Amino acid sequence: MRIFTLGKKGVPLFFFAFFLMTGTYTYGQNCPVVVDEDGGASGNQQTVCYLSTVADLQATANGDSVAWYRTATSTNPIPANEILENATYYAGNVSATCNSRPAVEVTVINLGAPTPSFGSFFQPCEYSTSDISTVADLLATVDADDASYVLEAFLEEFSGSALDPNAQLVAGTSYFVGQRDPNADPSCPSTRIAIQYSPVLAVAPDGDTTQQFCEGATVADLQAQATSSNTTSFRWYSTATSNPALASSTPLVNGETYYASQIVNRTGSTQPPCESQDRFAVTVDLFDVDNPEPIEEQVCSSAIDNPTVDGLEDFLEAQASFYGYLTNGTFNPTIEEVLEDFQAANGIGVFTTSYTVTTDCGVAVVPISIEVIESQSAEAGTIENRTVSETSGVIFL
Repeated sequence: MRIFTLGKKGVPLFFFAFFLMTGTYTYGQNCPVVVDEDGGASGNQQTVCYLSTVADLQATANGDSVAWYRTATSTNPIPANEILENATYYAGNVSATCNSRPAVEVTVINLGAPTPSFGSFFQPCEYSTSDISTVADLLATVDADDASYVLEAFLEEFSGSALDPNAQLVAGTSYFVGQRDPNADPSCPSTRIAIQYSPVLAVAPDGDTTQQFCEGATVADLQAQATSSNTTSFRWYSTATSNPALASSTPLVNGETYYASQIVNRTGSTQPPCESQDRFAVTVDLFDVDNPEPIEEQVCSSAIDNPTVDGLEDFLEAQASFYGYLTNGTFNPTIEEVLEDFQAANGIGVFTTSYTVTTDCGVAVVPISIEVIESQSAEAGTIENRTVSETSGVIFL
């Protein structure tokens, strides 16, 4: 058996064993020193505002730069820009030589997101293309958890500065609304709720400004055309500003003007639909087959040059069409008989006939009276604001 003794060559071995037993060797012990909010070196509590990041944690480096970890033994440092949560974080170093990481209990001050009154869409009624809502209008639809809290809107969910309340909103854009307590120290931001700005444009409808109906028609017969893809209905009024709306069973009055608003639905919202403030005007022309409106015209003799049967028929049907009657009716006396009377009177006088036409309201017999006068008459020369050359002078040839 050999007996080992410590001579001069054994001194290094002795000291190595001594360091291992006494634990005074410092290799792997250059860990950071953490401090709490009171500045105590032994503290392990830190309170931060919501949106604070890992880079905001407080620790003093001991040897090399501080790195933060999720566990006491994990090997991947947490990204410095990660938002802090209510959790435990461990302070290590970049070189990963710290083998006894101090723990820090983090408490995040967060009031929580406010509550939007009408869900995740802000759908205000807007009544023209220049009627644009503002940030203040958006915030007015959000409820803070306390009356003293301040509501703020942002373009980003986790960063950015609060928007000016007077700033105009952009359709289709999502805004992020948070709240904070201005009386707290610190006054921390909260998580934010996303709300998309989707305005509802409610303008007047469109359509025919003059509409003809049979006697007995009601407001339900009036027609309007939607100017929005989400239009659900129309409301009719007796004036451009009157209220309430007329009942659909209200009888129409000949010559009266009625005014339509447009009801535009909001999609995915509990809010009521939008009604246009502007209204579309429609004048009603009621056709009474029992008492049709007679056609009475006056033309100058100089505008008539050798009228023919076909020319006279075209002229009389043109008058019927101008007054809103259908064409392809029958005349009594006939066109030939009217032309004979015209020639016998040398083209001066009153020439009459009746026009029988079938309409949607029934068969109507329309009296027609055409007076041909000497050209020098001061009143001759126009027919219902149409010049002779535009009517009889062309048609009679």
